[in-house]
Amino acid sequence: MNNNKIKFYKFLSGIPRTANIDDGYNYMLLDNTSIDLLIAEDKSFIIYEKTKLPLSFVKVVYIGDPNAESTKAPIKLVQRDVSMQVIYRVKERDLCMIYFHDGKNYKFSHITFSNREFR
Repeated sequence: MNNNKIKFYKFLSGIPRTANIDDGYNYMLLDNTSIDLLIAEDKSFIIYEKTKLPLSFVKVVYIGDPNAESTKAPIKLVQRDVSMQVIYRVKERDLCMIYFHDGKNYKFSHITFSNREFR
């Protein structure tokens, strides 16, 4: 019995496009492509285009301040501009995991790698 199975997270690449549905409004759709990205649960490697590539942690970058308060009202300002990016190196490229702040915690949004977005 093998208890050393590796768990993967699967992400699909998408190409955004606008579509005009019958009601006359334009909608942003995400067409899935055949490109997928598998990330090992321990984040030690990825499988991209059927090739296993090692991951090495680079750094965590925080953008914006989730504790910034308004100067006009006693409320905190939380916007999609407040984010955290966890950066890994894959060969000569960067893989970035993007997390946005929802007012309390950082929530996973998407991955950018090799000039593509994966969700």
